[in-house]
Amino acid sequence: MRKNAKVKVYFAWVGALVPVEMESLAIEVARVRGLPCAVDRQTADRYNKDRPNFVLAPAADSRRWHAATKALIRAIKTVQRRSGRRLLRPSEDTLRDYAHNACRDYREKADDLSWLVKAAQESRMLQMRASREYQQRDREIRDCWDRATEELKQKKRAAMASAPGEPVWSYMLYSSRAGHRCFRIRLPAVDQEILPHDGFQMAILTRTGLTPEQVQSALAEERSRHGSTTVEWAPDTKSALEEWHGSGTVEKAWQALTGELVATDPRPPEERRESQRFYGPSSNYFSPGGFGPHI
Repeated sequence: MRKNAKVKVYFAWVGALVPVEMESLAIEVARVRGLPCAVDRQTADRYNKDRPNFVLAPAADSRRWHAATKALIRAIKTVQRRSGRRLLRPSEDTLRDYAHNACRDYREKADDLSWLVKAAQESRMLQMRASREYQQRDREIRDCWDRATEELKQKKRAAMASAPGEPVWSYMLYSSRAGHRCFRIRLPAVDQEILPHDGFQMAILTRTGLTPEQVQSALAEERSRHGSTTVEWAPDTKSALEEWHGSGTVEKAWQALTGELVATDPRPPEERRESQRFYGPSSNYFSPGGFGPHI
């Protein structure tokens, strides 16, 4: 064992280990019954329901505290045994003085154990309080998130309830630094107007107040001139369409609105790979600065 190594010192309370029948003795023991005393693990588990029921201390201190506990219990048992004698029974004052001295010696020898246990209990209480506060904050954050999520779902449902066929749609045509063109469809009631966030986009054209059919016509016109233009939906627009249609695919939802099934990426496979190699795959799932979670 290392020179400064610490060992586990299990403890119980003096009052639990020392049952007192004599009234005069009880007065003296009452002075120490609330103090901790060093015991073996089995005794600690039996008489001390606190967890953890041990502290860490140098081995020398552990031996001193165990010796003090044994001396106190031995002294109390001696007083009780002598008080039961019929012959040569010491006087009540003598027994009381003997118990008083034993309890005083214990307080002196085990005083630092009391401070150590008290510090450990206070630390445990602080940890428990911090844990409760953390759990409370965590519940509040989860509740806030759940409310925001539900509000966003309701907002999407309300927007989609009146969106089919109505002039409430928008699109943005933008290009990457490499010149690749993308047609981004958006329902302004649920999505901000914002470009995907990788720093390589430049808006070419934005139009609002369109019906789904007008948006689709604009896409057809764009592809008549630029056949490799890709299509994407803004994140919350995409999830709103998928939930509204129930198919789980935004392409089928858009087809239900316009009668057209859109190929989102008409480029040849080799061109797609080349684009992803240098600029990364395009994404419909990022919307920085959004109002609440994206469902």
